[in-house]
Amino acid sequence: MRVAIETARTGESLTMREPRRLPAPVAPQSDRTPRIRELDSRGLQVTHALGVTAISMSVTLVATFLAVVVVGIVNLELDGFGEMFGLARDLDDLLRAMFVPMLIVGAALLVIGPVVFVARRAAAFTAASMFAAQHPADAPPRDVRDRLCSTTPGGSLETAGVVGVMAFGFLFLVGLMFTIGSMVEDPERVQGSVAFMVCAAAAALLSVAAIVFGRRREPAQKQRAEVLHGQWKATARRATKAENRRRRTFPRGEIPHILRGGSLWWLYGILYLAVCLGMIVFIAGVLLRQPCRSCEPRVLDAFGEGAIDVFSGTGGALLIASGVGSTVLWLLLAAFAFAREETLRTWLTRAGGVRLARESRREMLGVPSATTMLAALLAGISSIVLSVSGGAIAVDWPNLDPLLAWLTGGSLALAALVFGMIGHRREARLRMLVRDALMPGDITGREDEDAY
Repeated sequence: MRVAIETARTGESLTMREPRRLPAPVAPQSDRTPRIRELDSRGLQVTHALGVTAISMSVTLVATFLAVVVVGIVNLELDGFGEMFGLARDLDDLLRAMFVPMLIVGAALLVIGPVVFVARRAAAFTAASMFAAQHPADAPPRDVRDRLCSTTPGGSLETAGVVGVMAFGFLFLVGLMFTIGSMVEDPERVQGSVAFMVCAAAAALLSVAAIVFGRRREPAQKQRAEVLHGQWKATARRATKAENRRRRTFPRGEIPHILRGGSLWWLYGILYLAVCLGMIVFIAGVLLRQPCRSCEPRVLDAFGEGAIDVFSGTGGALLIASGVGSTVLWLLLAAFAFAREETLRTWLTRAGGVRLARESRREMLGVPSATTMLAALLAGISSIVLSVSGGAIAVDWPNLDPLLAWLTGGSLALAALVFGMIGHRREARLRMLVRDALMPGDITGREDEDAY
């Protein structure tokens, strides 16, 4: 009666006031079966992509530096080496000019690396806090919990600051030495060395600020991490026992043949042996030409010069072939990883709940992502393109558009970031699919009770 009078007085219908009612009560989280869940967030995806890109570019940059040195020496020893590619006149100038862009890319990676390291820790810390709020009855895997307590974002920032102070302090001293040398030999070049020294000093001061800021934030973050770890310790034990009980009710299953262990990574051992053999043969040719650093280069007879050419050419060919073979093998491994990934996804979707041995469950959680491997490959190619295009622009390479060259290298790096983000998301979803179908429990923990 009171509701009808109120409705008539306000002119509102009863249905308009229904949304204001309180929602129906839901079952408390404690009544739900606890689970071991994967940790994922947008921040983890971005920092994972940045880490893969930075590491791949750094490794490729070092390999490119060594390749430039080897190719340069081989080009000097073999007069017709450059003619094979139609570059006899410009190859030596190009190789020398590539050192500057490689140094620039290396300096950028030196700054980006610590930033990505700290950002990764901060993203994991934020994702763990969100996980605790969204899934209070669940727990992340043991390795995630251990990493959370091992290093906080503040501690990572302090570590990165210490490394930055040492690195940029050393670069400041190098810039100071170049500045003094330029003032004596060529005063017109002082501006470049002074600018380098100022940038290094500014980076060192920022590193000091990072140390101070990290030390201030670390105690509160460490306390928060200990609280989360204590909360998840008992939860993980209950979740593992619950998943073990459910796994015992599943029928035994046989995994597809492509997923039964084994990989093609041992092929990299063959390439490593080829690299070692190439280095030995190449260094032998170098020592025949110049036995020691202070010795003058020797000119031998026809047989000796032919031997030097054979050693230099064979060693250089083995090293170059190993580099090309590494790229091809990486593509084959990515294709193999994609086949395993899709086979596992299809098999888990069709099989439903399956009971497997402990080793198989751990292996299923560790299936690599082909998308991440492609991201690493694109980042490495980007590093090579930036180095080669920078050197080609410096020597005024004919028919080369500088803007197109830089856009190509930058686009490859951007594509690597996108593939890295997709790869992390696919890995997290695939691991969660494995957990839904296999109920592996906290297999990295000692509390795990095998179903067999």
